[in-house]
Amino acid sequence: MRLEQFEQFIALGRYQHFRQAAEHCGLSTSALTRSIQTLEQDLNCQLVTRSTRSVALTEAGETFLQYCHQCLDSHEMLKQKLQRFSGNDLGKIKVGYCTNATAIVPQAIGKFMQQYPSVSVEMHLQEKSTLAERLKSGSIDLAVYSNELASTGDDTIKLPDQVVMFCHQSHPLACELNIAHGSLLQFPLLACMSNSSKVVNMIEDVATSLNKKGSFKLGTFEQVVNGITNSNTIAVCGIEHRNEIIQREDLVILEPDLRDSSLNLAMKVSQELISQPSINQLVNFITQEASNQPEIKLKQFTI
Repeated sequence: MRLEQFEQFIALGRYQHFRQAAEHCGLSTSALTRSIQTLEQDLNCQLVTRSTRSVALTEAGETFLQYCHQCLDSHEMLKQKLQRFSGNDLGKIKVGYCTNATAIVPQAIGKFMQQYPSVSVEMHLQEKSTLAERLKSGSIDLAVYSNELASTGDDTIKLPDQVVMFCHQSHPLACELNIAHGSLLQFPLLACMSNSSKVVNMIEDVATSLNKKGSFKLGTFEQVVNGITNSNTIAVCGIEHRNEIIQREDLVILEPDLRDSSLNLAMKVSQELISQPSINQLVNFITQEASNQPEIKLKQFTI
């Protein structure tokens, strides 16, 4: 038996059709049929039942299918273990990234692996706070996550697209067209609860940027609206409440000059690991991918 026969049988088990499985494997239907027949002869048992339109695995075939998967997995693990003896071992890289970084990280890793096929890359899609902890503990080698609340030279605050800041129409900032970061610091902050953990994390980032991490209060949308009525309190919520705010004449969205069309990302890797050729090359691929997209701004940090 050969490894390619295992791959062919897995394809047949997946498609349950000789012609479709043969096309997937780049074979003729007759060639695939002969290969399966050879397997049955070698194993001395029937692996499939055939009809004019489809194929079904026998009980023996189901058992053999599991064996095929196990053999191919073991073969791949063996190749990875033996790479260090070939002189071409570039190691394994564990990359963590947040949802906002999906615009560049998977694409960059795909291009990287085409050029360096002997490198094993693990991708972990997680929240920003989790990535920071895992990078610190060493369970991932490199992290790319949103850095959307970076301050700018004109002291304006940049909000994520998924977060809306609003106030009552009587608020002093309701008519302001250019709201500086410092102007927001003096006002208490309320925030709407959200079912999305991603939005919750973004709201916490906003509170942190306004130095209100320990003082802002959470509530339902109705509670928050009641809390800002006839007061100098500002509020933030997820974009799911935007239409409700627009429909109310007594509420004002604070959005002029607050948002930035660019996506700000931070890439962090340890100073020790950046000297490794494989990680250094991957960092270059991610940097290049970001530079190909003008709306993305990527800053690299070493820790």
